[in-house]
Amino acid sequence: MKKDMRVLFVLFISCAMGIAGCSSCPDSDMLVGSYCYSHHGFSSSQDSIFIYADGTYTYQHLASNGHVFDRHGAWKHDSPGCEILFENFLFFSDEKSFSGSQGGNWYSRVHVVDGVILLMYSSEDNIYFSKVGRNSRR
Repeated sequence: MKKDMRVLFVLFISCAMGIAGCSSCPDSDMLVGSYCYSHHGFSSSQDSIFIYADGTYTYQHLASNGHVFDRHGAWKHDSPGCEILFENFLFFSDEKSFSGSQGGNWYSRVHVVDGVILLMYSSEDNIYFSKVGRNSRR
């Protein structure tokens, strides 16, 4: 009997945590804006993504030497999957030169935490791009 109660309790807690963690996926127009790289809640202006209403994006990386690298492409919202696809995406780094490199597709899960839209980079390491504003152009 005690074992049955424990199983029911674990199932109840699991369901409650699942429901509490669920949030509806934002509409495409809500995704439009400026995003800043964040790791464990600490933001960095070194990497930014700008998502525009016309279906394009710009990714910018500010290198330690002051040089700005940027990449442009198209984005698509998969609302049922709550993902955003960035086409022709390429991450930049101070440690490696990517000049002439081909981009690829980056699929990012979209989460909403405390009303803030997050584009997940690594959920295991709590690394994401958090929305910090709305774009005024395009």
